[in-house]
Amino acid sequence: MGPSFSCFTQLTCMMIASLTLGIESPPLQANPVSESFVTRQGAELRLDQKPFYFAGANQYYLFYKSQQMVDEVLEDAARMDMTVIRTWAFCDGVWAQGQSLQPQPRVYNEDSFRKLDYIVYRAGQLGLKVSLALVNNWDTFGGMDAYVNWSSSARTHDDFYSDGETRAIFRDYINYLLYRTNYYTGRRYKDEPAVIMWELANEPRVEPQRQEQFYAWIDEMAAYIKSIDTQHLVSSGSEGDIATDFVRTHASPHIDIASFHLYPEHWNLSDEGALNYIRRHVKQAHEQLGKPIFAGEFGRTQRGVRDRVYQSWYDEFARLRVDGALVWLLSGHQEDGSLYPDYDGYTVYYPESQDTVPVIENYTRSMRMRMH
Repeated sequence: MGPSFSCFTQLTCMMIASLTLGIESPPLQANPVSESFVTRQGAELRLDQKPFYFAGANQYYLFYKSQQMVDEVLEDAARMDMTVIRTWAFCDGVWAQGQSLQPQPRVYNEDSFRKLDYIVYRAGQLGLKVSLALVNNWDTFGGMDAYVNWSSSARTHDDFYSDGETRAIFRDYINYLLYRTNYYTGRRYKDEPAVIMWELANEPRVEPQRQEQFYAWIDEMAAYIKSIDTQHLVSSGSEGDIATDFVRTHASPHIDIASFHLYPEHWNLSDEGALNYIRRHVKQAHEQLGKPIFAGEFGRTQRGVRDRVYQSWYDEFARLRVDGALVWLLSGHQEDGSLYPDYDGYTVYYPESQDTVPVIENYTRSMRMRMH
């Protein structure tokens, strides 16, 4: 273990070893989430009248895995001093290991929603807030194409943004979720302090000739959420200016915080190009839009290279006062004790990723210090 491998991380290794030997580990100290909501004041986020900066991770499988697997990811996030977990609040027209939030239009599966309820409840117990994306641009877990297939008038993926029937089904899904009472907390989702924001979609994209319809959809859906829920932040879930105009995407007065993602290997960006991508979007958000901004996803493969690159990105996030940064992807163990597979090369495990974990921990802890 390198010199930056924290004592806390070493303690966690001992705890995992104890579990393997069948010895009961000491319980994780719970720090309940603030009962206050994160708000926007100009280009700054605030919580309990203080500036708020968040750092955390993504994990998509929480809504269809066991409570044991959910607990491990959330507890690992808390041990790493993270403040936010981003996850999916969608599964449309398909089933993921027996779970589907909306298997048919306007049919909401109670068992699956109780799993989502538990995520929010357990996160709150651990002092974490949750960012929930409401639909997928991609066909994994159904996505926008499921809504298109449900419509009698939509034909192509981009019709999702303009077709009256797809928009109505999506608004109804939002309505159900925001008014739903969490089984574990007794609160409606619109009143849940453990939720930090609603993301309209995960990585929404559109063809150039349909962009005006896309921006109108952003404004319509963000306004619809705000008509029900004025307490939570709303974001687009956008990757940035990969497929749409970044400023136009976030110009709606109902969008509180701008979003970008960063995958330089997929986008053929050099190391300097990736840093410039960060700088450009932060400048546009803070100066042109006058809004906060967060990196909703970012990832780099290749251990060793990844750690150096992450350090440079975190340094830039800190220098530019990026409001939030959520690494892709924090995973844990499966029920048989094996690590969840690293399907895309981006996965971080706690404490097994001994090179990357300290880089992330240094940033998460520096963000907490910045708030005091």
